[in-house]
Amino acid sequence: MTLTIKSSSLIKHITRDGRTIALKYATQTDAWNRSYLSSDVAEKFVKAVENKAYIPPDVTEIIMAETDHKSPADERTHFTAQANDDKGERVEVMHILPASE
Repeated sequence: MTLTIKSSSLIKHITRDGRTIALKYATQTDAWNRSYLSSDVAEKFVKAVENKAYIPPDVTEIIMAETDHKSPADERTHFTAQANDDKGERVEVMHILPASE
C-alpha cells in the first residue's frame, strides 16, 4: 500500500492480549476521500481483526485503508490496513483475511 492516510474515523475499540486497540477506517488519504463506510463492511472488518492470529505488541490502532478485495499481489480476499503504534507511527501494513462465516 503506497497510500498515506491523512485522517480516519473510529469504528470500535477491542481488547486483545490485555491491551486496547482502536479499529478505524481511513476517511482521507493522499489519493481519495471516503465519506461513508457501511455498517456491514465495518462489522466484517472488526470480525476479521478479532480473528487475526497475530497483532504486533506495539500496535494500538489498526486503520482499514481498503475494504475487502483481491489484488494481483494477493489473490486472497483481504482488507488492507495500516497498523500504528501509540505515537501514530506506522508499524506495518497488513492484509487481514475476512473471518470465516
